Amino acid sequence: MIALAGGVVSALAFAPPKPLEGHVEALQRAKTLNVEYTVTMVGGAPRTVRLSLQKPNLLRMESGNEVVTADGTTIVTFDKASNQFSKMDQSAESLLGLFEDTDMRFWRPFFDAKAFDSMTDVAKGSNVERAGRRLSTVTGKMGMSSSTMYLDSRDEVLRQAEVSQQMGGTTARTVINATKVEMNGEVASDLFAFKAPAGATEVTFSAKWLYDFEAAKMLAKQTGRLLMVDFMADWCG
Repeated sequence: MIALAGGVVSALAFAPPKPLEGHVEALQRAKTLNVEYTVTMVGGAPRTVRLSLQKPNLLRMESGNEVVTADGTTIVTFDKASNQFSKMDQSAESLLGLFEDTDMRFWRPFFDAKAFDSMTDVAKGSNVERAGRRLSTVTGKMGMSSSTMYLDSRDEVLRQAEVSQQMGGTTARTVINATKVEMNGEVASDLFAFKAPAGATEVTFSAKWLYDFEAAKMLAKQTGRLLMVDFMADWCG
């Protein structure tokens, strides 16, 4: 199978929304970022995420049975439950692709200064006090999602967020609560290197990602394989 990562529709380039400039600039300045947070879909159980990032292109994310590492050349996804892992070549695009989930999107500015450029209706709200912290409120929309973000007044970095998204005629609400946000802290030198546990097996895929539609069609015709087109737009939730 040949998969085409195409159909990318870019919105007009905007400067980062002013109420979020502090968050974006703080993550851009940081050399390392260690975050622990919970993600709770209202009505469901919380999910804990541990995320470590290091400039220029290193990542480790743990959530439930899933562990994802990016060591600068390879992205590895490991499933603890099945003791299986898969690999893919790391590029700037594939690294940013790891931040497509609703909760991960808020930390994407660490690697991408334009992460919030397509956010619309951005507005600064009132300040609130939560858990002894003074938080400033910022609201905005990305695609079908509406977010309320709570930024710590001391460093302007996000500590909480509430995201509402239309799903099948109903509104799904997700709450994100950061219990730890550490910038420029110490990071173990081997944190981002994947070491396969004993007995782990690698799962391989035959799909090849191409970014030129005509080249993909030609290769599919020559090899007699199916062509799968993956469409994505900046306004997708």
